[in-house]
Amino acid sequence: MTVSEIRDAILMAFDSIRANKFRAFLTVLGVMIGVSSVIGLAALIGGLNGAAQQEIDRMIDDIAPLLQPGDTIIISGSAYDVFTRFLGIVRDIAIIANAIYLISRIN
Repeated sequence: MTVSEIRDAILMAFDSIRANKFRAFLTVLGVMIGVSSVIGLAALIGGLNGAAQQEIDRMIDDIAPLLQPGDTIIISGSAYDVFTRFLGIVRDIAIIANAIYLISRIN
């Protein structure tokens, strides 16, 4: 393409924009709305990921000091009560592990 052809193409494009001002306005408006939507959704997802990570960190900070490796657990009560509490703890650990797994899949 020569310089003259490029100049003619640019002039033709501007003539078309001048002739169809409303169409050009709607096109620019559509592009602006689309780009804004993508940026907004990206910011929203980033914020949700950050909030979820903070909540997980807070939960871990709340749970971690409860038991440390080597701690002795003293259990009292009937065998049924002890087993019921044990099952409750296992269920809670499974729920926390499942939540961590699901949140890790978001990233």
